Amino acid sequence: MIASEECNNKLSIHSGTYADFLVKYLEWIGTKLIYMIVGGANEPLTQSICHEYEQGKIDYVFPMSELGLGFCLYGYSKESGKLGVGLVTSGPGVTSGVTDGMEVARKNNVPFLLLSGQSKTTRIGNGGFQYSDTISMLDAVTVYNTSIDYVDQMIWKLDKAVREAYIQRGPVHLSIPIDILQERIITPLVLRDSPIPEKDNYLFNADSRRFRRIFKLLEGKKQILLILGQNCDKRTMQSIIKFSELKGVPFVTSPQGKTWVNSSHSNYYGVYGFSGDPSATAIVENSNIDCKIIVGHELADFSTEGGKLMISNCCTIYIDENEKYFDRIPYADLRVSGPIDEIFENITKEISESYYEIDTIPNNELLFKSNVSSVDKIAYDKNHNRNGSIKPQYLFEELSKRSPTGTLFYGNTGKSWWGMSYVEMSREGTFNVEQDHGSMNWWRCVIGVSEALKEKNPNNTERIVCFLGDGSAGMGSNDMLIAVERELPIIFVILDDGKHGLVEDGQILANLKAFGCERRHKINWSESAKSMHMPYVTLDNKFELDRLDIDSLFERNRPSIIVAKVDFTERANMGTRLRIMHKEFAEIQNV
Repeated sequence: MIASEECNNKLSIHSGTYADFLVKYLEWIGTKLIYMIVGGANEPLTQSICHEYEQGKIDYVFPMSELGLGFCLYGYSKESGKLGVGLVTSGPGVTSGVTDGMEVARKNNVPFLLLSGQSKTTRIGNGGFQYSDTISMLDAVTVYNTSIDYVDQMIWKLDKAVREAYIQRGPVHLSIPIDILQERIITPLVLRDSPIPEKDNYLFNADSRRFRRIFKLLEGKKQILLILGQNCDKRTMQSIIKFSELKGVPFVTSPQGKTWVNSSHSNYYGVYGFSGDPSATAIVENSNIDCKIIVGHELADFSTEGGKLMISNCCTIYIDENEKYFDRIPYADLRVSGPIDEIFENITKEISESYYEIDTIPNNELLFKSNVSSVDKIAYDKNHNRNGSIKPQYLFEELSKRSPTGTLFYGNTGKSWWGMSYVEMSREGTFNVEQDHGSMNWWRCVIGVSEALKEKNPNNTERIVCFLGDGSAGMGSNDMLIAVERELPIIFVILDDGKHGLVEDGQILANLKAFGCERRHKINWSESAKSMHMPYVTLDNKFELDRLDIDSLFERNRPSIIVAKVDFTERANMGTRLRIMHKEFAEIQNV
C-alpha cells in the first residue's frame, strides 16, 4: 500500500517501496507516459507502474524492442517538450540497442530519462543474472549517467538526473539494483521543490560587452548571410526571421535546420549541405559575402559540405544555445552562447531603436551581385524511366503536394534524405530529417512523435508521412506494430528497390565496385503489412501513383503502408558524401 500526498508542489511519501516512490516522483514532475520493456531486474518498478496505471494516473507503451524504445522515447521527448521516461531491464535491456536512440538524442540536444534495472547489489560484478557494466557502456551517449547504490541516494540522484537532462539538453541514465527498488520506506520522503528548471537562461553569456562586439564586427559589413542549423526551433526562428526582414539579410539552412522555415520566404536561399540546393551553395560560397552569422548549427559533415563551411575568408560569428560545438569552429571571430531567441530579440531591438546601425545591402540588390536567382532544385524528368518504376523525386513531390495541409514529413537515413529535398512544405514545422548520427533505425521516432501529438490533443488530426527505404524497414518493421496497437495515424512509405540504395549510389558515383548492397531475397511488403493487420497500397509505376486516393489513407485513424517501387537507376545528388567518404575521388572529379 502506497501512502502519499501531493499539495502546493510538495510530494510526501510515507510508506510503500522505493519503486513506489520513484513512480510517484515521475508523476510529480509531470510524467504521463512511460515506454517500458519488462524484465526481471525492473519488476518492482513494473508492478508500481501497474498500480498507477490501474488508477488512471499514468499510461505506458510496450515497444517491440529496446532499439524501438530508444527512438520512440527520442521522438516523444522532442515533440512534446517534456522529459520522456523509458524503462528497460538489466544487461541485454541496455545492450540490445537502446544506445542508438540515446546517441541521436545526445547529438540533437533532446533530454530524456532512461531507467534500467540491475542485479542485486551483492551480485554486481559477482555472477549476477544479466549483469553488465551498463554505466561504462552508456557513459559516451549520456549527459549524466550513474547508479543508485543505496536508498539514501535515490532523491538527490533523481533530482540531479532531471536537472542535468534539462540543463545539458540530452539523455540521462539511472541504473537501480532490484533490492534497492524492493526496499521499504521507513522514514517519510518529502520533496518541496520540483527539479525542473523554470527557465534555461543559465547559459546566457551574451552580456553587453559581447553585444558591443557583435555590432563592432558587423560595422561596415554590406553583405551579411545567416546560416541556420538544427537548434533553431519555432520560437528561435521567429526572432531570427524578424532580424532578417528588418535588414534584408538572406539566409540558408542545414538540412535539419529547414524544419521551421517558410521555404517560400523571399530571403531564403535553400538548404546548404547534403542533397542541398544549388542556390544555397552559390550564396554561401559567394566572395561578395563579407560576414557569415552561423546560428544553432550542428557543424557536422553532412551539413557543412564535409567541413567547407568552417573554412571562411570573411568575418564569422557563431551563436548557439551552449558551447557544445564551439571547438568545431575554432576560427570564428566571435562565439556566443545563450538563448538564441533572446540574443536576436536584443539585436533587433538595438537596431530598431537606433542604438546601433547596420548598413547592409538589401536582399534584392544582393541577388543581382551574386547572380543567384531563388531556391533552385536539380531538375529531373518526371515521365522518363528505364524500368517502369517511379522516380523517387516524383514520389516525394507528389505525396507532399497531395497531402493535407499540416502533414508532417519524416525522411529516414538513406535515399530518403535526398528525396526529402523535393518535399513541398505546406507550412513551417513539417519537415524532419536527422543527418548527424545517420542511423537507419531513426524512423521509429515517428511513433513517439505521434504519441506526443495525441497527448497534446486527443482529437489530433495531424498526420505523419514517414519515408524509409526497404533496407531500413527490413531492420525491424515489427516496431510498426506499436503504431497499430496505439492507433497512431502514420503512413509509412517504403521505397522498394531491393537495395541499400544510397550506399550503392555512393559506390557507383565514386567509380567503385557496387558490392554488398543488393538483397538476395526480396521482402514481400504486402504480406508483411497483412501480418501486422495494416492497410497497405502498392505502387508499381507512376500511373498508379497518379491514381492513388491518398485522402482515403488519411481518413483512417490508424497506420498504413505505401509500398512504392522506385527507380533504382536514379542516383542521389550526393557530392557531400563523396567528399567525406571518398576524398581522393572528390578532389579529382571536383564534386
